Amino acid sequence: TYEPHSASFSFPLFEGKKWTAKYNVKTDVWEASYTADATVVGWEKVAVPAGIFDAIKIVTRVKWKGDRTDKTVEDTQLRTADVGGISKSSLKYYEGEGELSLWYAPEVNTYVKSVWDITEIPSNIPNYQQIMLKKSNVQVFELANYTMSEEAASEQEALINILKKKGVIT
Repeated sequence: TYEPHSASFSFPLFEGKKWTAKYNVKTDVWEASYTADATVVGWEKVAVPAGIFDAIKIVTRVKWKGDRTDKTVEDTQLRTADVGGISKSSLKYYEGEGELSLWYAPEVNTYVKSVWDITEIPSNIPNYQQIMLKKSNVQVFELANYTMSEEAASEQEALINILKKKGVIT
């Protein structure tokens, strides 16, 4: 659950626009507070399995601090027993940061690609031990296909024509 919401988009989108969002996330395994600083980079052509789209790229730097509420704490404790005196309570509190890039395509009224580069570490353990526990990964989403009703396609085409006339998109 996002409270109030993640604010991935702040319409209207235009090159150079910036915004900050603060929100909380609660799941079955995680509770955290997030701060996200977003910047609209500009327009790009993006090729994904669903086709080639004119999309506006948004890059968001996200930072969070939170608590693990699942069995991860016990599992991590077992895997890191040789790191030297790390307690379960130290592994419960995490913080992290990441960069989320989204390519929003007006043609489909959502993003067609996302790249989420994340680094997360336990926050209550000494720096020399953090290096051994740091987790980093990259997640990529690309739109595989989409369909629109005839009515929605007509409305979308009208909107795109308006945006082109105003010079918002090319």
